[in-house]
Amino acid sequence: MLKKIYIAFLQRRAKKRVFQNAVISGKNHIIGARARVILSDGAKREQVQIGDSCWHRGQIIVQTNGIVILKPHSQIGDNTDIFAVNRIEIGAYTAIAPNTTI
Repeated sequence: MLKKIYIAFLQRRAKKRVFQNAVISGKNHIIGARARVILSDGAKREQVQIGDSCWHRGQIIVQTNGIVILKPHSQIGDNTDIFAVNRIEIGAYTAIAPNTTI
């Protein structure tokens, strides 16, 4: 039971971090316990857009001119890293496998 409580705590904390650093649209998002959105070198929250019903379980790192757009129903697997210096757009109904680096 303690493990369930700990996992729930990690998921709430990750969801809060992701929602603070990205523009979220729609509902039904699944945010993993290790999900992160990191804004570096003066990047702004508006440069990361997450669409309706997305699964986000990896890490998105955006720099000054980088833009990441996740279209509706897209999925980012566990331990996936997306580093954006320019524009990266993940199409609707697209899944990125776990342990992938873009």
